[in-house]
Amino acid sequence: MANEFKHADVGDDLSKADWLGTASHVADGQAAGDIIYCDGTYWKRLAKGTSGLYLKIGAAAPEWANPFAALTEHGDVPYASAAGVMAALPHGTLGQSLMSGGHGANPSWGNPGTPDFSAGNVLLLPAAATEEFISAASSPQLFKAYTVYRSGILTVKFDLKRESGTAGVFGQIYVNGAAVGTLQTAPSTSYTTYSENITVVAGDALQLYCYVGNISTTNGYVRNFLLYNSIAREVSVAITDA
Repeated sequence: MANEFKHADVGDDLSKADWLGTASHVADGQAAGDIIYCDGTYWKRLAKGTSGLYLKIGAAAPEWANPFAALTEHGDVPYASAAGVMAALPHGTLGQSLMSGGHGANPSWGNPGTPDFSAGNVLLLPAAATEEFISAASSPQLFKAYTVYRSGILTVKFDLKRESGTAGVFGQIYVNGAAVGTLQTAPSTSYTTYSENITVVAGDALQLYCYVGNISTTNGYVRNFLLYNSIAREVSVAITDA
């Protein structure tokens, strides 16, 4: 049996002192740094590991392991996986930056300075904001707000019309309570779609306000306050209705 823990060879006669002596017990092949463990039947020796290894429990016994075994190429980056073990992000390409996916997501490589959002025609919030809103206010009144959790430039669209007559019906995009979009005026009793590119920072409230120039003659209608990006992307927003 290899690596077993046993009495040292003291010759033909074993005295009590030999039995009890610390020098009288050895592990087969022992060396400085070795570890003694029980395999369920016998005490055995685990030879010391090499520098940088850590001790872990194997299927039936302790063993030495490389904490960076997942890293197979020069430039790989270690991270904790969803399973709670070390995983490797393969090295990126020249000029890329390491980007966090947030809590519960793996890191990734990305291009520095590229915003999360970029203007386009890919709808981010299907059907979530298509309801119709009637405004009879003579000063800007909030229709809906999105609190966005990414940064960049979004294409923002909405539909606007007046109920009747010729009185002005107005709609405008705000960010955090300040007007940033063009003040749009409904030209008729049919819906007109307006589109603008709006710059946002993660945490901003992107809002749509509307009002009527003469509340005694008409009402304003607004709908389809929607957000668009250049590519399909999951977007996390908090929605506030008027």
